[in-house]
Amino acid sequence: MELTRARVQDANPGTDLSAPDLDDSGWLPIEVPGDLHEALMRAGRLPDLDVGLNDTAAAWVEDREWWWRLDVPEAGLLTCDGLDTFATLYLDGVEIGRSSNQFLPFAVELGNAGVLAICFHRPHDHAGTTAQMRKAQFSFGWDFAPRRPRVGPWRPVTLGPRPTPIGFRTVSLDPVTVEVTVDEGAAVSILGASRTGSGTLELPGAALWSPQDPVLHELTVDGMPYAVGIRTVELDRTDGRFTFVLNGEPLPVRGANWVPTTTDHDTLLRLTKDAHLNMLRVWGGGVYEDQAFYATCDRLGILVWQEFMFACQEYSDADPDYVESVRAEAEHQVRRLRRHPSMAVWSGNNEVELLAYGLGWSSPSPAHGLFYDLLPSVLEANAPGTAYVASSPSDVTDPTRSDRHNWQVWHGVDELGDRESVAWIPDYPAVDLGSPEADAFLSNAVPSRYYEDPTPFASEYGLCGALNWQTLVRVTEPEDLVLGSASVENRHRPGRLGPRNKMQLLMEATVGTPKDLREWVELSQLMQAEGDKTGVEHYRRQWPHCAGNLIWQLDDCWPTVSWALIDSDARPKPAYFAVARASAPTLASFVPLGTGWALWLTTDDAWSGGLTVRSRTFDGEVRWEQAVAVEAGRRSSQQVASFDDAGDPTRGYLTVTGPGIRNRQLLTDYVHLVRERPLPTYSQVAGGVEVTSPTFALHVDLGDGWSERFFDLDAGETRFVAGSGPVDLRAL
Repeated sequence: MELTRARVQDANPGTDLSAPDLDDSGWLPIEVPGDLHEALMRAGRLPDLDVGLNDTAAAWVEDREWWWRLDVPEAGLLTCDGLDTFATLYLDGVEIGRSSNQFLPFAVELGNAGVLAICFHRPHDHAGTTAQMRKAQFSFGWDFAPRRPRVGPWRPVTLGPRPTPIGFRTVSLDPVTVEVTVDEGAAVSILGASRTGSGTLELPGAALWSPQDPVLHELTVDGMPYAVGIRTVELDRTDGRFTFVLNGEPLPVRGANWVPTTTDHDTLLRLTKDAHLNMLRVWGGGVYEDQAFYATCDRLGILVWQEFMFACQEYSDADPDYVESVRAEAEHQVRRLRRHPSMAVWSGNNEVELLAYGLGWSSPSPAHGLFYDLLPSVLEANAPGTAYVASSPSDVTDPTRSDRHNWQVWHGVDELGDRESVAWIPDYPAVDLGSPEADAFLSNAVPSRYYEDPTPFASEYGLCGALNWQTLVRVTEPEDLVLGSASVENRHRPGRLGPRNKMQLLMEATVGTPKDLREWVELSQLMQAEGDKTGVEHYRRQWPHCAGNLIWQLDDCWPTVSWALIDSDARPKPAYFAVARASAPTLASFVPLGTGWALWLTTDDAWSGGLTVRSRTFDGEVRWEQAVAVEAGRRSSQQVASFDDAGDPTRGYLTVTGPGIRNRQLLTDYVHLVRERPLPTYSQVAGGVEVTSPTFALHVDLGDGWSERFFDLDAGETRFVAGSGPVDLRAL
């Protein structure tokens, strides 16, 4: 039985609101799980925190003690799957337990029905630093997130027995053999094979799970069905590799980083699949996601790089109680998630060793006992054979032999070179374009530096871009929809590496200076999309040396200017479509080669056919055309042609087309192009509109409700776009 209704109220610290006969009829009604801030907004005690400068209006919430009261209709096992975070629980005024870890369930046997009261204490009354709280780190504020620490039951509260999490793993493909871990005496069956209790089963000829073909089978345990997949996943770290091997074959990984969000997970995961991405990294500064998230990844064929919840802090393993809490948390989460075929690798933390190394922390490997002993031992005991890395990046002394977080582009720091350039300075001043400081920043930060990245796996990289215009309008008062307003500036937290005005510097250097807010949104999004396109194409071209890329980041947790491909209203930004095109199973892409350009073909499957390369002017003239015949093997990447002269880079561009292939390459930064802004037009036809442009048009968009957004049109080209409703036709 799930307890879904509660009442909530704040109180002064030390006030006892646990009595069963307390009149709580005036308390705020709230669902369980439920978001306190949302409840306070509905009640009028908080303004809409997404609008304007209102995000700071919630600061008082974390300074209060909050009480939840729930009616428990009968005796039984009470389980709170997640309490955030420091909580004391009472039944009819009698204390029944305490909880201090957001990621660890609390369970207690209740002898009778009654009123369950939960007091959530102020976090900083119980732990000196956020590093020693087992609480989502991003909730205290991040460069993509406001400070908004959650309070309350954030996962279900249930009454009744709970099944032991089952284990399921593939131990051999020849013959197909699986191992199940269940309660003693449980009856197990799958694909006609059965057994009692834990052990192995041979399943000859069973179909395998993969991102391309995510076949799921029904495993039945005492009549309860579970969807499982048969596959092996290894992480090859030999000889400087960082390669995922799926079912015995190296897998080219294309994906993104996932941060906590209130946006519907199914929508975001479907967008992930539609963008040809096959892995998500659940970032360690957030939360372990709910079971439905991983089940959807299983069904869609999206691998998961799962981090334990540690990020960017100088953690300590000196407190035995803290270590024991982490051990219990890890055991619970590993056992909960181990049966999912999508689970590919666990990482101990995000960037702890990178920051320790770059910033000179007291230990180059903080909480070494957690990340090198406790967590891997828990993983091996409960999900044997699962890949593990202690930290990401996994070798900060040599990023050419491990996964890399490339923040050279965007932040302007070069961790491959001068370590002193990696400075964490909260109040780094803005610098003027053309100054020596700006020139030094831009020499590292521009997207063309991706071409030089030698990493075998890019696990974080990306550029910032504005949220979509329609989303910005929703959260901004009309009078504040002007460039430079405090409301707009509040949505941009560029991070504390490099100059504070790094976005302005990069925009002026690559896409130009906007004349108003709408153009600032469009140009910043163009910079992000072109930069992400450059990065994805580069890393894919480097296969098999570079075995994958995970762009930072897929999603957003509030309406902000960030690295996300999809904004907090679930609207894909132009970068989403750029990444989707660059992540297609077969990619033809251009790369600078001396004074000319080279054409590469990168494939998932064997490909043969003809490609046509054209050098075009923006007004439609074809300066030259060349046919290229290609024979490419499965999972290959190779240069297939080169061109000494593409024409005047300021007045034209390159295109490549072929069966199922279309790409284009600007020959210089957008700011240097000599062209008028295009004026595309549209006409209504059955089922949608036809859009055309007399000159080359970038990021053609009709607004919400249309099947395609942010696409290119060659001069004179007409494209059908399905949909209906208002048209807000824009292009660059």
